[in-house]
Amino acid sequence: LIISNLYAAKVTEPQPLSRYETTQKAISDWNLTLCETLGGRNVDCYADIAKVATDVQICDKLPGHKSECYYRVASLGRNDEICNKVNENIVLYNKETCLSIIRALKGEQILCNVLRTGQLQRECLFNVASFTGKTEYCDQLVILTKDISKNDPIVTRGYCLERIAETQKNISFCDLVEDWEKSPINEKDGCIERVATSSYDVSLCNFINSVETKD
Repeated sequence: LIISNLYAAKVTEPQPLSRYETTQKAISDWNLTLCETLGGRNVDCYADIAKVATDVQICDKLPGHKSECYYRVASLGRNDEICNKVNENIVLYNKETCLSIIRALKGEQILCNVLRTGQLQRECLFNVASFTGKTEYCDQLVILTKDISKNDPIVTRGYCLERIAETQKNISFCDLVEDWEKSPINEKDGCIERVATSSYDVSLCNFINSVETKD
């Protein structure tokens, strides 16, 4: 009888949640504590809760990646006032890029060309493409950087499309990449893997051809 009870307890023991399941539960319950269990790369979890709760102050609780969280919340609500919270005057995250994302979503003129250096302009286009899912900005990026060394992966259309796929959590963008040889990932399977990882969705691994990558 004792052995039987031990066996029953072992069978009914709940399995730990996957990263995807943890994220979904955190969002549905508005539970930031669950987001913290995801480790360093938890900005998506915080941002998604902030978007659902329409409370940008949730981004303030992040130990890092605050500006990326502001970008995500601002782009969902097309609220350019949130861009005023972006005070990191660095390559990836700055107020002008945040405003450009909102303008692109509204079909208005973006501000990337007013940024003071070519690198800032390139990163601005890169982020506008990523956060809006509009591939035409990847094309503009290629034109802007045609004279720059191809050793810089960010100047390639392929890497720009990969970033869109990852940010938008949509593997269909991986099908648009034509210059895999210039891409840091160098294969479509790697693009899908990044989307699966960023969205914590293991089911996307079924679209990966390489057994090694899938495992």
